[in-house]
Amino acid sequence: MEQEQLVFNKQRSFHFDEPNENGGLDYVIYLHETIGDSDEYLQEYILLASLNPEDTVLIDINTSGGFLSTAFAFTESIKNCKAKVTAKLGMDCHSAGT
Repeated sequence: MEQEQLVFNKQRSFHFDEPNENGGLDYVIYLHETIGDSDEYLQEYILLASLNPEDTVLIDINTSGGFLSTAFAFTESIKNCKAKVTAKLGMDCHSAGT
């Protein structure tokens, strides 16, 4: 029986190579598409869970909405993240994006 592999076909998260003033890294997560099933965002959940207090994350959100269950999963991941997390909401952000 073959094991199913997870394939990440969209890169939504990036980090800057230079350390920030706290010695950590600065990350950006872009959410600019309709929010899909929670399984599509495993890479982002893993990233948020792996960060340290000296890291920072900017979540750039400009989505018309999507799956409420995914919005709740992001909320929990952000609450449990040790890094400072900031969100920037775009003009077209509403529904599950807020």
